[in-house]
Amino acid sequence: LLLESLRGTGDRAGVFGFSSAGRDRVDVLGVKDFDEPLSDTVWRRVDGMTPLQGTRMGAAIRHVTRRLLATRAATKLLVVVSDGRPHDRGYGAEYEHLGRALEYAVGDTRHAFSSAQQVGVRPFLLTVDAAGHEYLAQACGDVAYEVLADVEALPARLLSLYRSISGSPSGIPA
Repeated sequence: LLLESLRGTGDRAGVFGFSSAGRDRVDVLGVKDFDEPLSDTVWRRVDGMTPLQGTRMGAAIRHVTRRLLATRAATKLLVVVSDGRPHDRGYGAEYEHLGRALEYAVGDTRHAFSSAQQVGVRPFLLTVDAAGHEYLAQACGDVAYEVLADVEALPARLLSLYRSISGSPSGIPA
């Protein structure tokens, strides 16, 4: 819905998925690059998105932040959509014996968001994880976040968020 709405506005949007299987395997998958036009190929990629492995969120945020910085745009928004808490195999392995891997993952995510803000990227996190309130205040720091109760509300909420975060409707009908 958001991609379709942006089609005629001149605003560019990229869609990237991510999955991880440990520190040495964080995959950021291009679904739609910023300058790529909407096409049947893009829609097939969107339709083919499925959850894979771990959620090493900090690494994915850093990767997409670098991509945003290389893109010409007055406003650079990073909307992270997640289905679960930041975690991965070996994430903070040095802390596993202390039961602090989640603490490490949350801290890494907070650091990645803070770093994005320092270079002018405006992040926001949207999750469908009902337990999100338990960890998101720490993971996001001063980055806004929202926990959606129903995944079916995601498309409409993304569009509404874009309008409010971007500060301009950019021709997107209300």
